[in-house]
Amino acid sequence: MSLNKYLTDDCMRSSESTGTVYVCENFVIKLGCAVTILHELQMYEEIHKNKAIADLFPNVPLFFDDKRGYALVFDNSDKKVSLSILFKTDRILFDDIMTDVPKLIENINNAGINHGDLNLKNILYSPVTDKVSFIDLEFTTINNPAKDFEIEDIYLDSHRKNAYIQYNLTHDEIDLEDESIYS
Repeated sequence: MSLNKYLTDDCMRSSESTGTVYVCENFVIKLGCAVTILHELQMYEEIHKNKAIADLFPNVPLFFDDKRGYALVFDNSDKKVSLSILFKTDRILFDDIMTDVPKLIENINNAGINHGDLNLKNILYSPVTDKVSFIDLEFTTINNPAKDFEIEDIYLDSHRKNAYIQYNLTHDEIDLEDESIYS
């Protein structure tokens, strides 16, 4: 399916370092290379598994493999605007929103998410829902303490087993030598 029919004259185009973004009336299209787009899609999918923070990010976008490259399509029916624009156009609203942003970032970090590109352009505000959301997850990493611990535990277990085997072999050999003295 081609994205050309969705890219109308009313879509505003902007080039980013990792792709091109088209902001249309009710949706946003982000075009980019396979690695970047697929990583970002995976991050949205993983984040939405965590119900405690899922509402701080847009819904999982639609994915397209288009002639122009890979694309993510985000719903923007709630007319989100970046905080970088609010900073320039509505300083009172910006200041009001910014009182909540540090706590939201703390919640994200506590969930093991490192955004990797946190700036005012990547924090959106919806006047329709009165909610803040975070976008642009191409540099995001997710730390899973349970898995990290599990991997560490497996690593340590293998070393414990090797140390135990080495210890027992050493003692068995010593025991055998001791027995040979008495024979």
